[in-house]
Amino acid sequence: MSRRFSVVQLPMADLRQLVAFPTARLSRPSWPDPIPVREFVRAVGMVRDRPRGTIRDWSGERAFCDARGLIRLPPPSASDTVDVRVTPQYRRLYVGEVALRLDVGVHLRWRQDSTAKALELPSTVAMLPIGVPDHGKPLALAAAGTRVAQRLAIVTTTEGATVHTELLQPGTPMVMLEGPTRTECAATIAATDGASFTGSDAWVGGSRIPVWAVSVQPGCDVARVRQIRGHLWRLHTEREALRNVLRAWRQDAARFDPTLLRDYLARQLKVLAKPKRFGIDQGPLLRRAQWIESLASPDVIDDLRGELRKESLGIVRLLDRMMEQSTAPEPGRYLTIHVGSGGQVSMTEGDSYTVHGDALGSAFGPGSRASGGTFWVDRSAVDPRLSELATRTSALVEQHPNLRAGVVAAQREFEAEVTGDEPSPGRIKAAGLALLEYAKSAGAVGLPVVQTIVGIMTILGLAS
Repeated sequence: MSRRFSVVQLPMADLRQLVAFPTARLSRPSWPDPIPVREFVRAVGMVRDRPRGTIRDWSGERAFCDARGLIRLPPPSASDTVDVRVTPQYRRLYVGEVALRLDVGVHLRWRQDSTAKALELPSTVAMLPIGVPDHGKPLALAAAGTRVAQRLAIVTTTEGATVHTELLQPGTPMVMLEGPTRTECAATIAATDGASFTGSDAWVGGSRIPVWAVSVQPGCDVARVRQIRGHLWRLHTEREALRNVLRAWRQDAARFDPTLLRDYLARQLKVLAKPKRFGIDQGPLLRRAQWIESLASPDVIDDLRGELRKESLGIVRLLDRMMEQSTAPEPGRYLTIHVGSGGQVSMTEGDSYTVHGDALGSAFGPGSRASGGTFWVDRSAVDPRLSELATRTSALVEQHPNLRAGVVAAQREFEAEVTGDEPSPGRIKAAGLALLEYAKSAGAVGLPVVQTIVGIMTILGLAS
């Protein structure tokens, strides 16, 4: 059998972050850097770290919510007589400031003699029948965005409060196929020394959605491939969130807090207006997205310009710069992003050009930094405080021997997370909170331990 992995992404926009009235939204998990295992989304699932760690350059996407309680996937196809066998792999929910997404991953296998079926894989996975709690009839996966958004609005609102389902809006789904190059996959262009990402579109249930086919070759830069794959997911989600915000603003501008909306637009347009991001040209990607689903009608963009001129001409320039990238002549049917040896990236959309480069992440705190997307700790700033912590925990357990086992284990776990080869902000916070609970239970005797832990977390930029 031929094998391919596929991800269907359901993007959403959380307008509750921008409105001027209280919405009774739950404050946990603490997105975008939630605490794994200790935090969860009610009736959806537990927060967990990415199995392979954060994607390079994106410190904020270290953890997802395991969203098994949000949608029900069908059991794996068991019969060898079917043309395409679908095996569910995961359901992951990521929540940003305004942009949210649900990623559903499946394995697809099809018979060698089913070449025609291989060309229909985007539709096969997008039309996968799924169930959503409190909704009796099965839905096509790519058509479930509205029901999923409504369900999320319900479970993330305080019980007994008014649920504003209209403030969590779904965007256009996206399909990504990934696997070794095969001649029967017409949407995938073979690469000689790396991986190819080929963009096209597909009609699913009467709607056109973007499709990315990824061809991975032996010996390619896997980290770079993973970074670009994640960039495509994130760019799509961020653009869809912005599209929904603009649509809702046009329908009822009075519901939005002007300051929150202005600040959001400034941040979002600054990201989307960049010609390059992490060494990847965004222009062709935005053009393809605009071709499939318009960001907003020309009159909405004109109205937005008029409103923004009252606030900031700089934001107007960002809007114009992004629209310039998005509204170029209609793109060709396919856009290919090729990842070669050494992480070199080339993109082909009529013309061919090559870009290079890695990006450094932003600083977390004076004793830590994200470099290439990896959180690292300045040991020279932190080690003296860890020694101080060990001394103070020893003093604590001498006066509270009943706490010895728990305190010693928690102190060792916290130190191990801080000094480990791959420190994770979320895991450090989880270990620190566990030790804090023991220290606080000791009353005044535990106060020096509490102060030291808070000091270490402050140095790392993780204090809250």
